[in-house]
Amino acid sequence: MAGSEAIGYDHSSPYLLENAYYILTVTDDFSRERLADFSAFISSLGALTPIMSPEKHDFATACISHLPHVIAASLVNFVAENDFADETMKTIAAGGFRDITRIASSSPVMWQHICATNRDEILKAAALYQKSLQDFITSITDQKEDAVIRLFSSAKDYRDDLPLKNKGYFLRPTSFIWILQMKPVPLPRSRQHWQPTASVSRILVLCTTENLKRCPAYRVIRSGCHGCSRTCSQQALHDSRILDYPR
Repeated sequence: MAGSEAIGYDHSSPYLLENAYYILTVTDDFSRERLADFSAFISSLGALTPIMSPEKHDFATACISHLPHVIAASLVNFVAENDFADETMKTIAAGGFRDITRIASSSPVMWQHICATNRDEILKAAALYQKSLQDFITSITDQKEDAVIRLFSSAKDYRDDLPLKNKGYFLRPTSFIWILQMKPVPLPRSRQHWQPTASVSRILVLCTTENLKRCPAYRVIRSGCHGCSRTCSQQALHDSRILDYPR
């Protein structure tokens, strides 16, 4: 249970299986010795190896993976088919729509194969989902405000209780607060071009280890730069997406 909507080797990650669930399905005639060996191998890659029956796996993945992809794709198609000529919906689509439809950018070929392979369980899950959606439609149609609140509240409670999953070397969310005080090193004024020197006054990172690889917030203060252009290391700092860098 890993990966993202990105396609191809260029989007590969060394953390793909780190702390991810790699579900092992067993039948009545499975070999315990082979299961133990394979489980140890998968665990060595950093993945977690729960064991369940094929039937339980197929229905569970239909509900939390396969059907959501179908819903995301159908929602995008719905908006595309009902958008205005000037593409107003596409233009103003914000975080909510983008978040719920992110997986619609996945490989169409792969998901066609998944729908064909797990067809029965996806259809079973879809039928149950239609009932759940009808509960919303009925409550909104009949203006049952309390019922609508209960539906949204139960969804929020279940969603908020989902276990956080992290990629990397930590098994749980970790907060880091680093406070460093460094003195700038003066450069000789005889040099024609000063290279910009940076001192980190404070690094405050409060995010999961999955985000440490891509979105730490840095505050970098430039100690001195006289006559240097954007082609020097200042440009390198800028290109590294260091935030709050004074111009």
